[in-house]
Amino acid sequence: MEPHPPGQPDLLSLQPQDPVYRSLARLAASLAQAALGKDVELDPEAVDRSGHWAFVRGRLRDAGGATLSLEGTPFAGQAAAGAASDLAVVLFRQDGDGWAVVDQAMLPTGVAWLDWPRRHGAPTHLLGIG
Repeated sequence: MEPHPPGQPDLLSLQPQDPVYRSLARLAASLAQAALGKDVELDPEAVDRSGHWAFVRGRLRDAGGATLSLEGTPFAGQAAAGAASDLAVVLFRQDGDGWAVVDQAMLPTGVAWLDWPRRHGAPTHLLGIG
C-alpha cells in the first residue's frame, strides 16, 4: 500500500523546532482565540504538511495551561449540552511566502474536516482520512 495517492506530495510531520511548525501553530492559536473571544493556548497534536497544504490539529487550553473553560464564550451553550470538544483544526494553503486559512473547525465533536478534500481539494492523506 502506498503512503499517499500517486501524484500527491509526501506527508511531512513537522517538528516544534521547524519555523513553519511554529508559524502554523501560532496562526491556529490566534484563530482559536478569535473564535472563543479569550486567551487560549494550543497544544499541537499534529502539524503536517503535504506540498502547499498544511493541517494543524491540537487541543486548546486556557491561558497558563489550565483545562479549557468555555464559560462566557460563544461556545458555552454547546459545552453545556455536551456538544463541544477542546479540539481545534485548521487547514492552510501556502500563499506566496505565507499561509492562508482555507477552513477551520473549533471545538468539533465529530470529524468536521471529512468533506474538506471535496470542498477544497486538500489531500486526504494530509487530513488523516485517506
